[in-house]
Amino acid sequence: MFNCDIASVDLTPLPILPSEVATDSSPLSAKNVTDKNLLGIPEWLAQINDDISRSLERGTNIRQLVAARACAIDSLLIALFKWFELDKTDLAFFCDWWLRAR
Repeated sequence: MFNCDIASVDLTPLPILPSEVATDSSPLSAKNVTDKNLLGIPEWLAQINDDISRSLERGTNIRQLVAARACAIDSLLIALFKWFELDKTDLAFFCDWWLRAR
């Protein structure tokens, strides 16, 4: 499970983004991604919500759950940023979780 150091709440791991999808010369190319094939991200987000709901029912502090969800979403955004090779451009991505981890 995905483990967020900030909140110590176990969440379902982020799906692995296949490297062969973004192989076109353009960093924004995602030729194999369609509305029907979104790399499992919508299902992952639904599972994250279920994980958080179960944790809330077990009495986990709401602040920890909010931090865990923010950490999970930040991880998704970082993975997409790298997957689309935007880290090789002049663009920058900043998130609170990443800054705290450094």
